[in-house]
Amino acid sequence: MANITSADIPAEVFAEVYRLGFAAGREVGYAQAEADMEREWAPLAAQVRNLARRPDHAELERRRWGGRRADFSRPRPDDHPGGPKRWAPAPARTPAMQF
Repeated sequence: MANITSADIPAEVFAEVYRLGFAAGREVGYAQAEADMEREWAPLAAQVRNLARRPDHAELERRRWGGRRADFSRPRPDDHPGGPKRWAPAPARTPAMQF
């Protein structure tokens, strides 16, 4: 194989070959960069999709507090109305029951 030097290649040919090589390298580089970005983006995109599927704040409050948190302390239909509760009197104790 003959040794070819830059002096043997016309400047126009060298410039065209350089331009084609640069363009091919640029295409490969951009394709690799796009593949890298897609690979890196996929976990973040999955996390955003999972976050979007979660219930919103109002739904979480409804589940946790049975409505709005501000209404949680208000009486509910089955709540005790408050006040003293009457208890049945305890039976009288006899000396035998004490031991």
